[in-house]
Amino acid sequence: MRIALFVVIALFGGFTVWVVSQVGYLGFFRSLLSTAVGWQAFIDLCISLVLFIIWMSSDAKQAGRSPWIYLLITLFLGSLGPLLYLAQRTRREATNNH
Repeated sequence: MRIALFVVIALFGGFTVWVVSQVGYLGFFRSLLSTAVGWQAFIDLCISLVLFIIWMSSDAKQAGRSPWIYLLITLFLGSLGPLLYLAQRTRREATNNH
């Protein structure tokens, strides 16, 4: 699973950088929110990210870690925050199991 997460992070992260380089950070939101379909996708993403943030905060605190860097990444880069958190979590679990 860890390798798959890193592949997704690399591909999606690269695509995100490319998109933002083409339209700019604010242009991304202007384009997204210019249609009802864009609003629906944005609201759906926000709901999903809020649910993940709630879980991530609880999980990090149980592990004795601070979730703040991942929360900030999620706020500014969306799904990359949860993906990075899951990647470090699987690495931590692999280290603890050996």
